[in-house]
This record gives sequence, C-alpha cells and structure tokens, in this order.
Amino acid sequence: MDLKIDFPKLALIGQPLDVNVEIDIESVSRIAYSGVKLSAIRPCERPLLIEQREIFCNGIFDKGIYKRKTTIPISKKVVPSSEKRGIKYIMELYTRVPAGKDDASSHELVSSKKDGIMLVEEPDPKKPLQVNPVVLAIKGLKISLQKDTFKPGETIKINFEARELRNLKVLLMQRSNIICDCTQYGRVCTKVPTIPASAAGAAKADNPTTGFLLLSVPREAELSTRHVWEPKEKSTWNDKFGDYNEWFLAISGKKYNGELVNFDIPIEIDKGIISKEERESIQFFESSDGDALAGSQQLFKQRRITLQRVDKQDAGLMIEVQNECKDDFNGCTCRITGIRDMFFETAPFMVGFSDLESNATRTLEVPDIVPNVSEIKLDFESNNYHLGTFREAL
Repeated sequence: MDLKIDFPKLALIGQPLDVNVEIDIESVSRIAYSGVKLSAIRPCERPLLIEQREIFCNGIFDKGIYKRKTTIPISKKVVPSSEKRGIKYIMELYTRVPAGKDDASSHELVSSKKDGIMLVEEPDPKKPLQVNPVVLAIKGLKISLQKDTFKPGETIKINFEARELRNLKVLLMQRSNIICDCTQYGRVCTKVPTIPASAAGAAKADNPTTGFLLLSVPREAELSTRHVWEPKEKSTWNDKFGDYNEWFLAISGKKYNGELVNFDIPIEIDKGIISKEERESIQFFESSDGDALAGSQQLFKQRRITLQRVDKQDAGLMIEVQNECKDDFNGCTCRITGIRDMFFETAPFMVGFSDLESNATRTLEVPDIVPNVSEIKLDFESNNYHLGTFREAL
C-alpha cells in the first residue's frame, strides 16, 4: 500500500486548506481507518493534534488507486508558525490496517512523505487600536505617557518628574516565548526554554528633575501578540499550546542616598488605526444570496449513477449500481450507513470497487455489518466525482 499527500506548503490561519491524497492498494485489503491530520510539534517533539479529517472508514477495498480531496479547516485560534520560538506544523496521511481478523489488533501505516507546513496570520492594517494614557509615580519618580500603543518606527516620548534622583534610565524591552502545557507535565516542562528579555533601545538622563526622554521603536519590531490554542476534546482539556511576544519599558533609577527605583510599564506595538470611533455592529444573522445558492447546489447534487436494487440476504447486502454516463469512473467507493428508528445512524462501512466503466453494471457484496436496521444510506464517490447519494428501505 502506497500513500501520497499533496497540499500547499503555506496556509493562512482562518482559511480552509485543500489537501489531495492518493492511496494505491495493491490487493484486496481491509482498512480500519484512513485520514489526514494537522499536528503541531511540541518542544519535546511529541505531536499535538490540531485538526483531522476522515478519508476512508472501516471497510474492504479492491485493488486500485483511490484519489480523494478533503478540506482541513484552520481555526483562527491556531498559533502561527514561528522559527524564532520553534513553532512547527506537519500534515500527514495515515492508514490503519488490521493485522488480523480482529480489528482491535491493528497497526498503523503512516505516509513516509509527510511534510511540514507553515501557518501564517494575515495582518489587518485597518484594525482599530485601543490606546490609553499612562501615569505612574513611585518613590519620588513620576512617569507619564500620552498613550500605551505604538507602531513600528514610531518614537516614544517618556515624560518624567523626579526628586532627589541621581540618574534615570529607560530600556525598551522585548520578551517572547512558547506556551506549552500538557496533562503529563503541566507548566513545569523542562523542554520549554527559558528566554531572557532583550533590549531594543535605551535612553538615560543624569540628575533628572523635569523633562522627557525619547525612544525609537525599531521599524522591523515584531508586533505584540499572544496566542493560546486549546483542544476541543474533553480528555485533553489540560493541553495548551501557544506563544506570546510582549513589549515593556524597564524604568530604573538611583537616588542620592543609594536607594534604587525599578519598575516596568507594559506597552503594545501593533499596526492599525488609532481611532476613538465606535466599531460598526456585526450582523450575526445576515446571509448572502450566494450562500443560499451554494446551499441549494449542495442539496441537489447530480447523480451520475443509478441504483438498480438492494437485496437483504442472510450473508449481508447485495447492492447493484449502473453507470449510465459516457465516462468511466475510477477509485469508486460506497459508504453504507444503517438507520434505526428513522433517525439513529449506525457505524458506517465502506466498499471500494475501484472501477465502474461506462454503461456497466456492478454488484457489491456487503457483509452483515448493519443488523436490525430498517433503512440504509448509500454514498458513492470516485476519484473525480461525487456519484450520488441514495436512501433505501430494507
């Protein structure tokens, strides 16, 4: 069995990602599960599952090449890739094949061509920035700023009033790191590096009384940010993965009597529009005509094959389909789901029958995997088309 996966190596956070997969089955095989998953690599090198999508469920597949296209949603809460903080992602196609008749004793084949992917966050240059004035007085030193949010390349004006101070020093500091909490180690993981804050600028004054100091924000300064991603599954609620990049002003001074004055003032460095105007209200229930049209197209999918008959036998089901199109279909699958009491669906079973030639009829034998059901749902797909969905009473 040969597995191949293809996807863009750069993806935008908040946008869906199309992934193409190909599974080459060399002989009739039983597959327990096949899917695509996006994982983050933690500092300890253990993968953290971010999102996954099913390709094939439990079933029996004939020899052939099966190609499918799936979409991986990338939530806006996903942490962007960062070489500086070691945040990396991989995309992989994997297939579980039972080692014996018992599905519980199965091993997993993982595509040897799994590859890294970079997730980037698209900046919003029109993002409204919230600004606040800052006034702080400690031990005879008063510091005031007109605002606490600045843009890259902007100059910070630091007003001061001091009494009995020998010297005053202000540093523009940056502090960043990765956030990684897990059930096993919590917040005490030794694999998370300790990164000290670094200075990006400095200004000082001797015998200060009243005045101001100027500090320039580097034009290439990394923007202030904080991302935290948490899994949706209850069993992994303790897991957290993210990063942060913080900026602050480190104020230090020394009085004539030798007493030290030290404190920090957090600031934000960001791009956007500084405005006091109110944001426009968001229409949560507004929908466009295009969305309605897309929904109707999804509802009335074209059927490319016809269902001739479905017979229930002692050994299982006998399903007969016919291709009335001029095209041949390759890599065909039929997903069978039983329905109990009109509403409750059973675990699906899949049959892969590889080829369905033009004007040909194919009979599928399905083992008795859906007992005590009154109705079944059949969903047919091929390498290039969705062939049709049917519901039949038994």
